[in-house]
Amino acid sequence: MAKINFNDLRKKTCIAYDNLAIKLNDATEDGTVTIDAYDISKEMTELRDLIMLIAMSYSEKDNEIKDVFSEIYPGEKNMVFFNN
Repeated sequence: MAKINFNDLRKKTCIAYDNLAIKLNDATEDGTVTIDAYDISKEMTELRDLIMLIAMSYSEKDNEIKDVFSEIYPGEKNMVFFNN
């Protein structure tokens, strides 16, 4: 079992979202987003990985903090990939 620095994980998730939003905002004109999928693949993968880590996190001492990933994706190992 690995220990997770949850504060760092939450910070990285916020930064990953901001990076994606900046690229999408820069590619928006008159309400339409025009961007090559390749240009946001890295940000989408990073955000997906961070969300998966948060969803898989649990506390042995607190039953309220449980692995919700297994509930959402029973039998699955991954969330949906963007532009796979």
